[in-house]
Amino acid sequence: MPACPKPRPALLAKEDARRRKAQVERAIRTLVRQRDGGRCRYCHKPGTDVHHIRPRSLGGHSETTGLVLLCRRCHALVTGHVLRITGNADEKLNFQVWTN
Repeated sequence: MPACPKPRPALLAKEDARRRKAQVERAIRTLVRQRDGGRCRYCHKPGTDVHHIRPRSLGGHSETTGLVLLCRRCHALVTGHVLRITGNADEKLNFQVWTN
């Protein structure tokens, strides 16, 4: 019976870094849910989705000031470009309905 290969240190370090990042992301999402009282910041129904106010692809960040809790319906409105969010989540947010 062949011996099991030993894990390489570089692979273990990469996996540890991935796990730590996931733990931090979960903790930040928990803080956002607590800050928003478990409610959608737009319609105040129970919140389900943590949304980036500014997309990561455009320089948005995953800190509490850049994240907001939304219900599924409002999240769909934002991602469908019907509702726009601006501002700082820890202070005041502005919600605007997009017009052509």
